[in-house]
Formats: sequence, structure tokens, C-alpha cells
Amino acid sequence: MSSPTYAETFAASFPTLTDFRIMVRFLAPGFMPPGVDTDDRVYRPGNPPPLAVPCPNPRCRGGGFDMTGVLSELARGQRAATRTMRCGGQEGRTGGRHGAPPCYMGAEIHGTTGNGAPGSPSAD
Repeated sequence: MSSPTYAETFAASFPTLTDFRIMVRFLAPGFMPPGVDTDDRVYRPGNPPPLAVPCPNPRCRGGGFDMTGVLSELARGQRAATRTMRCGGQEGRTGGRHGAPPCYMGAEIHGTTGNGAPGSPSAD
């Protein structure tokens, strides 16, 4: 017997989320160093979101963006939910007298369900 796929595990965890669109837009003030992929991430039922999206800043340690708030609101029946948050990670090394500075990245996570999900079967 094979292990369930992540999509199957997600569906079991959020059985009411069958028609959704989740978009993660990364927010970074000012200069973006090379190697930072800030392209929007879009998730749908066939490609469900992780519970935490990793921070795209290659210098970030221990950061990311928690998706469970938006997912829980949608699972409880809200048609749309949005959260804006800062990364909780640290940039660079954590040692030193003053410690590492906080990561500068932020993200806006926006989710819709049913007719509010552009391109969804019920909206087409």
C-alpha cells in the first residue's frame, strides 16, 4: 500500500475545500538581491498549498508564511479571506553580539472559494 499524496492529505485535512484559489504575493520593500524569486504563487485543488510557504529570501533562516489562517477561514465557509504578514525569520547568521536582523520579506495571502475563485468550474 502506497503512502497518500500531499493532495490527498490536504483534501482529508480540509474536506470542505473542493473549489478554491489561493494566491501568495510576496512583498519586499526596496532592493531585491539576486536569487530572490518573488513570483506570485497560485494554488488550486490539484496543486494544494503547503501549510507554510517558505520565504523566498535565500538569506532567510527559519522564516516562512503560515497558510492555516486563510485555509481555516475558507474551510469554515467564508467565500474570501486575506492575510498580510511579515516573515518571522532572521537574515543571515544568528550569532554575534546583536543577533541577526529580521527578514525583510512579507506576503499577502488571498484565498477564494466557489464563484469567487476566478477560473473555477463554478465561475466559468
